[in-house]
Amino acid sequence: PDTYGTNNNTGDSGDPANDDAAEIGAPHRIIAGLRLGADVDDESNGAPVTAGANNNPGNGDGAVNRDDEEGFDPTVRLVAGTAVQIDVNVTNNTGSPANLIAWFDWNRNGVFEDSEATPVLSVPTGTDGQVTLPEFNIPASANATGGPLNTYARFRLTNAGITASEPTGPKPSGEVEDYQAAGQPPWLSISKSDRQNSVVAGQTTTYTITI
Repeated sequence: PDTYGTNNNTGDSGDPANDDAAEIGAPHRIIAGLRLGADVDDESNGAPVTAGANNNPGNGDGAVNRDDEEGFDPTVRLVAGTAVQIDVNVTNNTGSPANLIAWFDWNRNGVFEDSEATPVLSVPTGTDGQVTLPEFNIPASANATGGPLNTYARFRLTNAGITASEPTGPKPSGEVEDYQAAGQPPWLSISKSDRQNSVVAGQTTTYTITI
């Protein structure tokens, strides 16, 4: 996360319009007891990477201040054309519930759109660890032929209300984290599951198919 203004926190996606103070960005006021992952840092502005570049640990704001993007594991498998739930590490010890939401720029147009947002999750006070965002759909187009489609994701956590139409704009509390993530092509795994070492003619064996 990157910030503009003292004790604020914004983003480092591949589009300045999502990050820079002059372009609105996504600033959050840092308060005690509300963060994504184990740490939150404060910068004077967003630190967008070059479009398409990796903004994960050590890049983007990680090169400006310190790497604190640890709320989400960007290596998690996000399979195109499926419905998924993803885990996020969250702390909320503010005495009030918080709201968590994420966006994935599946069409890679540089804009976090309403249709690319997850449902909002209410995070109760006293939370200190893993929570799971409600199920959301990954479009079938979110993969590259023969391999992953790299794009950007944004996570916002705040005590204030937040909707799918607010990937940018100021919030009075919390944190924003941006990641490079990848839509993966569908895959099929077939494994022999009956533990038989050999099979003779007329004998039945069992295979498990995982999609």
